[in-house]
Amino acid sequence: MPADRSLPHVLSHWSSAADRARQMSRYWLGSGAAVITALFVLFFLLTPAVQRPTDFTLYYAHDHIYAAYLTVYISAYTLAEVYLSVASWRLASRSPRTAVRVGLRTVAVGAAVTLGYSAVRIGNVTAAALGTSLTGWEDFAWICGDLGTILTLVGWLIPTLTAQTRHATYQWDLRRAHRQLHPLWLVFYRAVPEIALTPNDSTADDRSHTRGIPFQVYRRVVEIRDGQTAVRPYLDHHIRQASEERHRAAGLTGDELHAAVTADQIRAALTAHTEGTLPAQPTDFADQNIESWHPIEDLPALRAIARHFARHDQPTAPEAVST
Repeated sequence: MPADRSLPHVLSHWSSAADRARQMSRYWLGSGAAVITALFVLFFLLTPAVQRPTDFTLYYAHDHIYAAYLTVYISAYTLAEVYLSVASWRLASRSPRTAVRVGLRTVAVGAAVTLGYSAVRIGNVTAAALGTSLTGWEDFAWICGDLGTILTLVGWLIPTLTAQTRHATYQWDLRRAHRQLHPLWLVFYRAVPEIALTPNDSTADDRSHTRGIPFQVYRRVVEIRDGQTAVRPYLDHHIRQASEERHRAAGLTGDELHAAVTADQIRAALTAHTEGTLPAQPTDFADQNIESWHPIEDLPALRAIARHFARHDQPTAPEAVST
């Protein structure tokens, strides 16, 4: 019963203006308190003589006090479920989030299904007054009650489960990206160790690990870009031109072409950097025109570069270096 009253209270604040929501909340809380008080009084007035764990309602439906108790309970329950179903369905159409819309509509369907339970319970009271019984409908009542409750609970959980699933997928993808970028980062680190943003003390190192995989990927992207900056003076125009012709002939275009050419440029520039040979006609990286406002926006481009780099370069076993 408290849950039946608290859910409309929540929906009131979701779907109405602040003043209207406060007014409706006072109504729901006040009516809920009145119903609970009435149920307490009627409960203590009950005098069941026989324990009936499976068919209590059917057995005592003829008792006037229990009939009153059941009528108050089912009336309040039905009112709350009707409001929950209608309000959830209406509110779902106003939400821009798919998970919230699906969740609220599932809640609405679940609340509507529970009305089958309410109908049978009201029928029990009516049938007892008429001297008959609805024994054959008892299973239907429990099916509606249980199924409706399950649907309602699942509906409330759908947005949370969706958000958690997306977060877990995002974290998994970042870990995969971190592994994909490692070979590319490693060749830069071997050529230009200064790119590694190694903390100066153990406290800072511990802090970098507690920040999690997003920070580690961010750091790896920055260090790779710093590595590109370090070898930029060694980029040869003829290397870029030959690479572009070869990859265009292979059918690559757009960003994929830029990634493949950049991977070739990195390989050649690292060799020239090691030998100390500056090109006669310098150039820039093929991916120089990629616009980004944040280093993490470079991640898709760097993953493509790392993929092409790995196809033509098999790095040796990773050194004991981590970032």
